[in-house]
Amino acid sequence: MDERTFQTIELAFSEHLVMVFRNQVLTPADFLRFACQFGELEISPRTRFEPA
Repeated sequence: MDERTFQTIELAFSEHLVMVFRNQVLTPADFLRFACQFGELEISPRTRFEPA
């Protein structure tokens, strides 16, 4: 995704705190790359995490 698109998404998230992206097909790696653009990820202690 280009920088301008990400900036638009980041601004919308900061304004609304919730985002819905319909009909997306993402692998776990794709989702991880997208999520990491927002900053360092934190694993919830309530979530079981098994790295691929």
